[in-house]
Amino acid sequence: SETAGLEVARAWHEDSARVLPPVKIRWYSGGMEEWYVLPTVHSCSVTLRVYRYTGGEAAAHGGPVRPGSTVVLIFGGPVELNRDFTDLEKALLMRLQERHMGVVFVGLCGVGDDMWRGGLWEFAPLLLARTHVGYHAEEIIRTTRWALETLGASRLVLTSLGDFRVSPARTSSVTIPGGTAAALLHAAPHLPKRAADGTPAIAGIVLSREPCSYADVAVAKRHRLPWLMQMHGVLEHYDLPDLLATLGRRDGPAALVISPLGAAGRPLSRRRADAELTLARQRFAAVGRPFRLLARRGNASEDSKAIALFVTSVAGQPF
Repeated sequence: SETAGLEVARAWHEDSARVLPPVKIRWYSGGMEEWYVLPTVHSCSVTLRVYRYTGGEAAAHGGPVRPGSTVVLIFGGPVELNRDFTDLEKALLMRLQERHMGVVFVGLCGVGDDMWRGGLWEFAPLLLARTHVGYHAEEIIRTTRWALETLGASRLVLTSLGDFRVSPARTSSVTIPGGTAAALLHAAPHLPKRAADGTPAIAGIVLSREPCSYADVAVAKRHRLPWLMQMHGVLEHYDLPDLLATLGRRDGPAALVISPLGAAGRPLSRRRADAELTLARQRFAAVGRPFRLLARRGNASEDSKAIALFVTSVAGQPF
């Protein structure tokens, strides 16, 4: 927490679970889409695009999801509410809604926003002895609390999607290199163990197309580490695979890692990925928790299917 500049107590402030009025509501076949803006740290906010499965039945907006529902929180995408979805996001949303699961696309403050690029946002946390990792970890904690207490989810699966492309103007492709996995791994140990109904609150964690470790970057001549992952002196204390290994508890989440990336932003080989994540695999195996690694570069259909299979298995539902 100190290395990332993460203030856990503030992230659990009582205002985090306030009932928010939706910015927009839209009905579609089988469900309802709602837009929210959740205030987080100082003047920052996260954007939330909530997709509720209703089966075509009438449902009140802003209320809890169906009892016993699994909700998937998806981090990594741009903060704009009215943005287009990537092929992977579209495919994943379709597969999860088919399984009657709620989905929330979370836009962390500043992520993918061209107005901040090259500006104060990149340096402000450093001037305050903080990091983007710490800021975004606090936002993830607040968002998780909101999903549990306001949406009333019984189980959450936290998903970090990296290295995907969006085309806001439909004329040029903008790469969103990811980096929210670092914030997610820093937030995960501080998340609640149990939901209101007594079931494990965090059923699973998915890291898809995200940088695997800081050590790989430290020894590389050239790297593509996302700015959002910058941390000073982190390797004196731990690395990202170490944080993942700490989640290997009997009451902890299951884990799925898809296409972990090396320092240059390219997928690691299976052998290299296995070596990087050996400790995490051993810790999860020791306590009997599922841990799966898919070290390959799949397409949107393959990756969305793998994530959907994982989510439905940890949620106790057949796919």
